[in-house]
Amino acid sequence: MKCALCGLEFNEKQAQRACSGCKSAAVCNLVKCPNCGYESPLESEFITKIVRKIKNWSQKNGNKSKKNEIIKNEENLLNTTNPLTALKSKQKGRVAFLQTKDDKQLHKLLAMGLTPGIVVTLLYKFPSYVLQVGNGNVALDEGLSSAVYVWLEE
Repeated sequence: MKCALCGLEFNEKQAQRACSGCKSAAVCNLVKCPNCGYESPLESEFITKIVRKIKNWSQKNGNKSKKNEIIKNEENLLNTTNPLTALKSKQKGRVAFLQTKDDKQLHKLLAMGLTPGIVVTLLYKFPSYVLQVGNGNVALDEGLSSAVYVWLEE
């Protein structure tokens, strides 16, 4: 794991030792950085497996003709979708895809429930992008919001 605040790489055992004094450590889903104390949700094994499979698939399918076909399909997809940042308040969109090269961003978006096919409603743009996802709300900064592309819903 890598701390999002200070950048320290650590394992789960080190994180558990950092918060061993907490009374709710046995049932807590947070991981505490042993260096700076920043707490973040534990990455689920499911999300880690998905990211690993996507990486493996992309490495296996390194064929140039396939790459060109994928690039053309991506360009067509980009022309029919809008970044989440282009939505207006109270406007709905269906998540088409997540475009990011940063694994950390992808993990965060997936952990928040922003997966392709999910309908989201943009509630506010300022001070951060607040979305209704299912029955809950999530807040995203501009960087995360620009990685989400949606089809507009009526």
